[in-house]
Amino acid sequence: MGTRPCTVRRVLLAGGSVAAVAVAVAVVAGAARASSRVYWSNYDNNTISFANLDGSGSGGQLNMAGATPPSGASGVAIDAAAGRLYWSSFLPSRISWARLDGSGGADLNTSGATTSFVYGIAADPAAGRIYWANDAPPYISYARLDGSGGGNLSTAGATVSDPYGIAVDPVGGRAYFTNNTGTTISYARLDGTGGGDLNTAGATVNRPKGAAIDPVAGRIYWANGIANTISWAALDGSGGSDLSTTGATIVHPEAVAIDPAAGRIYWTNFAGSVISYARLDGGGGGDLATGGATAANPSFLALLEVPGAVQSPALTGRKRQGSRLSCTSGSWLADVAPAFLAQAPQTFSYSWTRNGRAAGTGASLTARRAGTYRCTVFAANAAGVTSRSSSPHKVLADCVVPKVVGKSLRSARTAIRKRHCRVGKVTRAFSAKVASGRVIAQRPRAKKKLPNGAKVRLVVSRGPRA
Repeated sequence: MGTRPCTVRRVLLAGGSVAAVAVAVAVVAGAARASSRVYWSNYDNNTISFANLDGSGSGGQLNMAGATPPSGASGVAIDAAAGRLYWSSFLPSRISWARLDGSGGADLNTSGATTSFVYGIAADPAAGRIYWANDAPPYISYARLDGSGGGNLSTAGATVSDPYGIAVDPVGGRAYFTNNTGTTISYARLDGTGGGDLNTAGATVNRPKGAAIDPVAGRIYWANGIANTISWAALDGSGGSDLSTTGATIVHPEAVAIDPAAGRIYWTNFAGSVISYARLDGGGGGDLATGGATAANPSFLALLEVPGAVQSPALTGRKRQGSRLSCTSGSWLADVAPAFLAQAPQTFSYSWTRNGRAAGTGASLTARRAGTYRCTVFAANAAGVTSRSSSPHKVLADCVVPKVVGKSLRSARTAIRKRHCRVGKVTRAFSAKVASGRVIAQRPRAKKKLPNGAKVRLVVSRGPRA
């Protein structure tokens, strides 16, 4: 079998062997349940519940310890990267949060903003804000997620009649809200310059409740609590229609959340105590299994899905043995705040393999042995873990050749080539310089003649392959 050419180094590397250590893949604690979920608030018993979106139920309640117990738990919004779920309390009104890992939470500082009979809330994690609707006085307010307080938005030019549900559109620069005692869907600009009403011609607007935006389709959807319909309108003002909910329960629908990629919209049935869904293409829907969770007059809801990969991680580094290899985290889907869909990763962990076997952890690794390396990134949030691996990266073995002693550099080069090594710059040391088995390598001076009887010693110790 042929041997691949390699390059001879001029340096003398220390001897010794490196023991291979088998490293187990680390799974992020608290993310063992790998299933996308829906969370909702229970207005009557003041809890936050969740169930799996795959129909398997496996529901439960979120630990809210540390936050002021809610009274009339209403709006729900999720910041997946921070691992937090926010909710609003109707009376006394406040905004609170709890960690999705079940370790409790606290109340949010909303100083400077109105909190009065709060219903729906909507988070914009990228901007570090959360918005909500106040029933009376009818204000649209916000607070910063860093706890530094907030303020109110101007609604000049918009209808404001018992605002109820709210959905934020960061790209369009608007916060849309429903008017529970009116027949309009209105908006306030996020820059504080006032707002207006949206054209909803063709759609039912009858005691509209919670709303959500499908940014892909450019539509806002809302639940009509009295008409028992799910309706939509185009954000460009061209009107809208009602959505088919055939096959699903729809009894006093309270709020909606959208998964654009899955083509589904979910809603709570306040009177029916059921979580239901319909297809966005008008193909009807059904009810979601919520076994293990409480559904007592469910009000608002939000979706939390496992991280989705956009681009696999990249492995970078040289192909020489001993090189430092690095692994990027890759690219992952962000939260879709307008749709009440959270999916951003909260944490990243890394593992490495060499020739298919565990080689280490961490974002970087020293390739001490030749072989084919891959890095795998584990992106996790409270719903679960998704992994993606890099393309293979070959690290070539060092060329180990015994010290070659010859009478000339030419003969030394010839001996190296017989070992199938490729000769780069050659360093020679005279035998007179050898002491205690160590070779002091040096470049030959121009036109320098060898001393009588001296031999050329070429140091060839661990040179990289080509």
